[in-house]
Amino acid sequence: MRPMAALAKRLERLEADISRRLEQIDQLEKERAAGPLHVDGGVPGDLPRLVELQFGRYSGPLDADGDGRDDHVRLYLQTLDQRGRFIPVVGRVDAQLVILAADRPPIVAGSLHLEPEAFDAAYRSGFMGTHYLLDVPVSVAEGSAPPQATVKLAVTDAATGAVVSRESSMVLRSAQ
Repeated sequence: MRPMAALAKRLERLEADISRRLEQIDQLEKERAAGPLHVDGGVPGDLPRLVELQFGRYSGPLDADGDGRDDHVRLYLQTLDQRGRFIPVVGRVDAQLVILAADRPPIVAGSLHLEPEAFDAAYRSGFMGTHYLLDVPVSVAEGSAPPQATVKLAVTDAATGAVVSRESSMVLRSAQ
């Protein structure tokens, strides 16, 4: 694509985003002026909110460079509301990959921190479904740790302040 055409396309996307944001501001001002939300038969507790995290079935360690060692843990994160439906979330993500062994202290093998803008950029919707694609880097010295690891992920919902977390155990491959 020519540089001018790319710039024109980017300008068009930014103008559309500005238009959506202005509509959002208008709607929020109307809601504020109207007072508390009330719909006959509606219960405020029924409004969708983040209550559960699930890892998609393809989540797990991945050897990206083919050297026999897992380089990162890929998570296909699904954020669900109280009815088990996918719900887009604005928030912060903190993930930690920890190796636990009975005969030694825990080893933090990787971590990931995403602010709301970066978390929003991780949103995907396609043939693998709707999810957030997260990669937690793995950094462990060769042969220094047993292969059993646990990934713990927490999402702080900006709308409610709720922190929802999920853990999963997995086996890491490392070259010996």
